[in-house]
Amino acid sequence: MPRKTDPLRDDRIRFEHMLLAAREALEFSDGKEEADIFADRLLARGLKDCLQEIGEAAARVSELGRARAPGIPWEKIVGMRHILVHV
Repeated sequence: MPRKTDPLRDDRIRFEHMLLAAREALEFSDGKEEADIFADRLLARGLKDCLQEIGEAAARVSELGRARAPGIPWEKIVGMRHILVHV
């Protein structure tokens, strides 16, 4: 029998994934300048991975979840993920 999902619970998990990835990106970039991203491939890949994770989670947040956080630019976040993955 298929498992019933709870959209609010699923959204909460996705929000947590987004928050953890954002915190990790901040940790990676602490004390860094924009030029450091271009000079350090490992830093650039780490930040790209964090942004990709945020975008993937954002793409799966339900409409109800998005409505609960109207200040978040959902489409821009998901769009950035698409750019990063396909470029």
